[in-house]
Amino acid sequence: MVARTILTYDGMEAAPSDGLRRELLGGDLYVSPAPSLNHQRVVGKLFVVLDAYAERHGGEAFASPVDVVFSQVDAVQPDLVYFAPDRLSVLTKKNVQGPPSLLVEVLSPATSDVDPGRKLETYATYGVPEYWIIDPETRSAVAHAEPSGNRYLRAANSTDGTITAMTLPELSFTVPKPRI
Repeated sequence: MVARTILTYDGMEAAPSDGLRRELLGGDLYVSPAPSLNHQRVVGKLFVVLDAYAERHGGEAFASPVDVVFSQVDAVQPDLVYFAPDRLSVLTKKNVQGPPSLLVEVLSPATSDVDPGRKLETYATYGVPEYWIIDPETRSAVAHAEPSGNRYLRAANSTDGTITAMTLPELSFTVPKPRI
C-alpha cells in the first residue's frame, strides 16, 4: 500500500514563495503558472463590474491572489470572489475563512480540467451559492447555483458571451473578445 501525503494550508503557507499560484483540493497540491493575457483581461474587466456591484449592493469584491480557506486541506485562490453583506464575516485581515457569495474561475490551459471538475465539487461541498466558469477564448460561460452535496442543482450556459447571475440580482457580465 502506498502512503499518500496530504498537504495542509498551514504547511503550504510556510513554504517559501516562488510566485506560482498554489491551491489545495483534498490535500492535493495544484500549482499553476501565470495566466495568459486574455485570461487577465477578462479578470480585470469582470473585477470592475463586481466592484461596481459591491458599491451599489454592499459587500466586497476581490481579484486573485486571495486565499479562500475552506479547511486545512481545501484552500484555493480563485480568479474573482464577491461577498454579499451577509457573508462579510468570513473576511479576515489575512484571508477568507469560508464561502463567498460568488466565486469565478476563468479557464486557462493549466486549469481547464480542474475548474469544472474538482473545484466545482469542492465549491458545492462548501456551499458556495454561485460559481461561474468562463472560457476567455470561446467567450462561453457557465453559472452554477444551488449547491447540494458535491454538485450544483442548477446550471445556465452562455454561448453568446453574456453571463447573468442566478443568485445576485442585476449582475451580468459580457466576456470581451480575445485580442491576441
